[in-house]
Amino acid sequence: MGMPDRPAPKERRTRQVREIEKRYAIPALPSRIAERLPGLLFAHIHQGYLVGGNGDRVRKTTFADGRVAYEVGSKAPAMTESFDRDIADNYEDVTTIGKDEFDMLWPGTEGFRILKTRYHIPDETGEGGPVIQLDVFGGEDEDLKGKMMAEVEFGSFAEAQTFTQPDWFGDCVTSVVSNRKLAKGRNSWFL
Repeated sequence: MGMPDRPAPKERRTRQVREIEKRYAIPALPSRIAERLPGLLFAHIHQGYLVGGNGDRVRKTTFADGRVAYEVGSKAPAMTESFDRDIADNYEDVTTIGKDEFDMLWPGTEGFRILKTRYHIPDETGEGGPVIQLDVFGGEDEDLKGKMMAEVEFGSFAEAQTFTQPDWFGDCVTSVVSNRKLAKGRNSWFL
């Protein structure tokens, strides 16, 4: 590790991104995937939701090389003509913050937190498909600890609709699971 935290930005930087994704429960990893994890890009994520807020997320991401990033974010549904309950289509406002601001906000997420390690798994088919973000949950929530969920982000709604899930994915849980729900203890889909 050994690398210092990023210095606090001189001013807050906010970016808005459109996030089109599907989420899947992962019952177990096949050995061909589990064996690859140690060599993949990963990050440890502490994520909490501000109590009494509009779903504002506070996040600390520690990357494999020791860099640390701090963010505040919020999501709002994209108002599109297309609808598919298995596809999340949101606009996300993400603001880069400094460590001091994170330290000030983090206590406000008490009781609404998740800890996870996120692995970035490249497309197995060799056809340039989307990267799979595999989240392995940790922390003190015994019902959630060790459980896994895959998030797959797409460049368009049409791409999400035509995606064929890998054979090791479980049920699509996009319509019933979000990180916010998991942070609030609503994780019965895992049990």
